[in-house]
Amino acid sequence: MHNDILSRVPGACVLAVGTYTEILPHVQGRGQGIHLLAFDGATASFRQRQVLSGPVNPSYLCATAGRLYSVSEQEQDAALEVFAIEDGAAALRPIGRVAIPGAAPCHVSINRAARQLYVSNYGSGELLCYALDADGLPSAAPQVITRSGSGPRADRQEGPHVHYAAPGADGTRVYLCDLGTDTIACHRVLPDGLEAMPIRQWRTPPGAGPRHLVLAAGDTLAVVVEELSNTLALYALDGAGNALACACIRAATCCMPPTGATTASRSSGCAARRRGSNRSVSSPSVAARRATSPSRPMANSCCWPPRTITSFAPCASIRPPAWRSRTAPPTRCALPPACALCLEPETSTVTSTLPPARIIVTGATGQLGRKALAILARQPWCEHLTGIDLQADASVFSPELRDRLTLVAADLQRPDPGWTRHFAGADAVLHLAARHSTPDASWEEALGSYDMTLNVLTAAATQGVRRLLFSSSNHAMGGYKDLPLAATIGPGKLTARTEPAPGTRWFDGEREVHSLAYGTSKVMGERLCRAFSAVTHGKLSTVIARIGWILPDDNDPRDMTYSGVAHRRAPAPPARDEPARRALAWFHDMWLSNGDFERLLLAALTADASNWPDGSVTVNGVSANQGSAWDVAEARDSIGYAPQDDVQKRLR
Repeated sequence: MHNDILSRVPGACVLAVGTYTEILPHVQGRGQGIHLLAFDGATASFRQRQVLSGPVNPSYLCATAGRLYSVSEQEQDAALEVFAIEDGAAALRPIGRVAIPGAAPCHVSINRAARQLYVSNYGSGELLCYALDADGLPSAAPQVITRSGSGPRADRQEGPHVHYAAPGADGTRVYLCDLGTDTIACHRVLPDGLEAMPIRQWRTPPGAGPRHLVLAAGDTLAVVVEELSNTLALYALDGAGNALACACIRAATCCMPPTGATTASRSSGCAARRRGSNRSVSSPSVAARRATSPSRPMANSCCWPPRTITSFAPCASIRPPAWRSRTAPPTRCALPPACALCLEPETSTVTSTLPPARIIVTGATGQLGRKALAILARQPWCEHLTGIDLQADASVFSPELRDRLTLVAADLQRPDPGWTRHFAGADAVLHLAARHSTPDASWEEALGSYDMTLNVLTAAATQGVRRLLFSSSNHAMGGYKDLPLAATIGPGKLTARTEPAPGTRWFDGEREVHSLAYGTSKVMGERLCRAFSAVTHGKLSTVIARIGWILPDDNDPRDMTYSGVAHRRAPAPPARDEPARRALAWFHDMWLSNGDFERLLLAALTADASNWPDGSVTVNGVSANQGSAWDVAEARDSIGYAPQDDVQKRLR
């Protein structure tokens, strides 16, 4: 349950809380379903935003960009439910429900890289693997991986009980905890599912009951919650060369429940750099890890009634702790949670690092530059903005923005210290500037744009900037508008891996336009970004966003004509011939709304680059336009971009 976002947006988050809604043998369920709670760190209080009472026993939740998944823990009629996360995590909207084969699903997880979803059936001892479509919905019946065996505890280990399954960092392996057989298994991820037989598995101590696992240190360390023995165990994983293997080398444990607890507790979950938790006594535990001490308890705290916090001093070795207790302030929330998941603002990003506080925007006075600076100025984590443009005209900005903005007049074709010095101490760069920003640029102007991109990347790399967002263009793929390449694409077929075809041909109302030079400069800029990320070993991570069609001001697609320009809904030249109709459809398909431009910008600047090949990723910057050839699923998976607008709905 991912919560790193709290470290960088202090005092504010939205939690989706799954609860048990029925009385079961192991829990006195009295929840109502899934609760959305807004947490105010200043007052340490919760405010309920929404209650979804439909799901039965939604005991585990997981989220990816724009989607939340829950499993209903039932012996019969279990289900996987999918919700759209809307309005900045203010609401959840049901969008899908599928029956789950098997009994008592208790865990669900996402493999972004493989577009797979995993469900752990505790009751029937199975692992289910669902393929997900571009909308994040299950696309077919699941693959079912059955297990066998038992453990020494007759009351809890009479057979297999799969309690957890989730992918490793690179998405090529899935790790499974079988509480019923004291086994941890590793399965290879295939394009169409999972390899049925584990490629390696190891045993925990008899009767330990492995329940939950977190990988750390580049998948070389597994932190395992063992429920039945109330332990937190650490296992070193050996890759054995190029083989996909997981060998248990050694394990160290630390006692989980607090001394003095008056009821039995069972360890339930853990997370790297976050918190494990005890069941029954409702108290999360914290353990620290050092090279000389694999794991040592640091604190145990209760977030739910009885609302006490206990802690003990750090120790150099694992030994019974000396506990100190104190009373925590009331949380003003008396839910019996099964799990809690942070949604805001994590739904728009997959980051695990601090967001950029000091940002540079090139091409600052252009239409995209003005929109971007207004968006960034609203972000609480953005401390300073620098705008660079050839003509530094501050009058185009609002008075409020002018007060926050350092505006620099500079020619980026010349690597002048007068502007490169501003890159010192910057966290991120949004590179929008071009020698001639309209698609009819000449080859000389295109070469100038290439030089500008090279100089900006050089300044960013040498000054220690950690993220650069390069505004590429739909014109890098413009050749797919017309035959013969148009015949090779369909809905969602233009992906980041599709071979570029720079240059769009269309009639702009006065003449035929071919954006070959402009599109080529963007393709070469993309190559530069990937090269700089590779040579810096990802220290300068780059997001290449192929921006779709975005109009000035309110950006209403009803203003769009076959010429590609806005006519403010005034009578436009009729699109009488087939080329004109095709041009208008092409522009509509790649429309990018103002709202989705904001979502794209924030996702690209704050996304976690740790799993990007060579520290660079390419995405399509378009809205969720129905039937469009432009794929947005890759952007959802790689940077957490979750577009919400659809041109077809706006055209109605």
